[in-house]
Amino acid sequence: MKDDVFPNAASERIALISCSKRKKSSPCPASELYSASLLFSLLYKYAKANADRVYIISAKHGLVAENEILEPYDETLNAKPAAERRAWAQRVLNQLSQVCDVRKTEFIILAGQRYHEYLCPELPHKSLPLGKLRFGERIKFLKAITESVKE
Repeated sequence: MKDDVFPNAASERIALISCSKRKKSSPCPASELYSASLLFSLLYKYAKANADRVYIISAKHGLVAENEILEPYDETLNAKPAAERRAWAQRVLNQLSQVCDVRKTEFIILAGQRYHEYLCPELPHKSLPLGKLRFGERIKFLKAITESVKE
């Protein structure tokens, strides 16, 4: 499946998945914390099949490695004003520049508009495989496309 997103690409691929409102109730690795959400679980499975590395973009923490231990929290970008979302995006871009060459890396963005609106203009190589699909459409699409991916 990896070649489906960026055919003929040779660079590293990093998937960025937005955090979810639903979380487990105790501290655990980020990939597990958000797994209480069906959408996150499907996005994570898709990301693992299509990217070399996976990071979570958290409203509270910015860029989070999938194995980073996090405490449950309740924060979202959805109600924040544009200035705060821009500042958050700049923080994430700064964090990304510490783990990759942003200009050469291919990004698979698996996040809603509030999470990618100010990131995308700064990422020259990106795809948004979910486009503008609504929640239910995302679930259906991801279930269909990840059926063949082994756990």
